[in-house]
Amino acid sequence: MCTSASKTRQLITACGGENAGARVVGGDLGGIGVDPVFLPRSPLFRAGINPDDYYNTSAGSSDINPNGVPFGFFHEEIAGRPDGYPLLLDIGMSEQRAREAFIFLRDGSYLSAQLTQ
Repeated sequence: MCTSASKTRQLITACGGENAGARVVGGDLGGIGVDPVFLPRSPLFRAGINPDDYYNTSAGSSDINPNGVPFGFFHEEIAGRPDGYPLLLDIGMSEQRAREAFIFLRDGSYLSAQLTQ
């Protein structure tokens, strides 16, 4: 996915963008980006939350990036769709919840100011 020939390379900041340490490991469809709840620069940051309560943080875990921060996005297979990291948002979300979802996408490095229009 992050090879130079990949069509998705320029769409995913984890392929060398803002959070280059949060890249797909081993060429599989592992986690990408970061969970902004654990990033002090994000308005979604929650100092009192322990990643161990939500993620497998043991050595070698596929939940954690090489910098020790939980990935924000994981591949989930959808029948009839190609592999990747599709984004599905419920049209019934409140305006506040939609705003939080977009902050999560931005701060979690799913979206990139340089690559997303």
